[in-house]
Amino acid sequence: MPCACRGRIQFHQGPAEYRAPHRRLHQYLKALLATARMLPLPQPVYASQFNGPRTSLTNAMPSGTIRRRQLPPPPEPPMHGPEGALPRTWEEAIPYVVWVVLVLGFGLELVAAFVRGEWVHFAVSLAGLVALMAAALHWKQAVSWARGLSPNLVVGALVAVLCTLAISPYVEQQRWPFAWQFAAPTSRQPPGFTQQEVDAKIAAALTSVNSQLAEMTQQINSALAERDSLKHQRDAALADAKRLSAQPPSIQPPVSGPVSWNLGGQLMVGSYNGQSYAVNGLIFQGTSEVPLHFKEAYLISGLTGHKAELLANVHKVGGYYPITAVDVPAGAPVQLDYIFKPELSVRDFFDQWGRFRFVVVYDDGSSFKYEFSEEEVRAQAQRQFPNAFGPQVTPKEQK
Repeated sequence: MPCACRGRIQFHQGPAEYRAPHRRLHQYLKALLATARMLPLPQPVYASQFNGPRTSLTNAMPSGTIRRRQLPPPPEPPMHGPEGALPRTWEEAIPYVVWVVLVLGFGLELVAAFVRGEWVHFAVSLAGLVALMAAALHWKQAVSWARGLSPNLVVGALVAVLCTLAISPYVEQQRWPFAWQFAAPTSRQPPGFTQQEVDAKIAAALTSVNSQLAEMTQQINSALAERDSLKHQRDAALADAKRLSAQPPSIQPPVSGPVSWNLGGQLMVGSYNGQSYAVNGLIFQGTSEVPLHFKEAYLISGLTGHKAELLANVHKVGGYYPITAVDVPAGAPVQLDYIFKPELSVRDFFDQWGRFRFVVVYDDGSSFKYEFSEEEVRAQAQRQFPNAFGPQVTPKEQK
């Protein structure tokens, strides 16, 4: 009869006529068992996958078959961050946050101290980081050691720390606690000053204030005197400027070469028709130094750019000649004229010839040039036509 012994099938020995069939059956069962061992075992199904009892499929197999023992459910995998598992409860989060704050504090202080070159702070921060790493590595041993300490030792250490904190102010001040109660009484003066001291201080303050006031008064008087002096100088300068502006500017003739031109003399020829003045022409007078001949002479207006040719006024014959048609001996009076045709009013004259250039070129190649400014021309006009400027009295128009 077959029997199951240690996972193998055995048969009892019998008569020879039964051995051959039994041997064939034994070989068949042996091959079937080897094939079953090669097949993969079914995976267990837990209660999380169905609502039935927490058993594997092998437990549901019929009796008499091989059973697998019950397997516990695998633990749920924890959440992981970039540096490890993250806390999932408040009890896990509080120490996690404390460790992060301590590590960041010591780490940032380490970097800042290294940048600033504060090596004492750098060493303290480095020591703090090393202590934190040691505590993280040996945390369980430290907790078990702390739990094994005697409560009396812990209380004694706390009392020692509190006593140290309590007496530290006295150590810094270098005095004993309650030493003032045992010190010998000393004679102390009441706070404040006596009347004599107050009077002395008031007198000293008044003396200082009076000296400062006298010094400031002296400075103010000197400043006022200086102001008056500057005011007189300013008034004198203004009077001189007004006097100089009322006089026509004295024209210093520059070096004119063969002819010494009298540029400060009469410049304009005018006429008066009973109501207003008119400018008939411009004249330029001088005296020859050497015999000479003119090559050209002209005026250029600085306002319009107009060029006007000058004529030689020959007083001996009383006529005008081109400048190239006259001979000038040494020491002879010379006059060059420009006649306005038609004559110009004073306003038109200043609009066209308010400033101009006087140019004379001699036959020997030398030349003479002079710029008449608006101030010079106006001064000459005021001298020759004193009533031509400013308001004028006119007859009333008859209706």
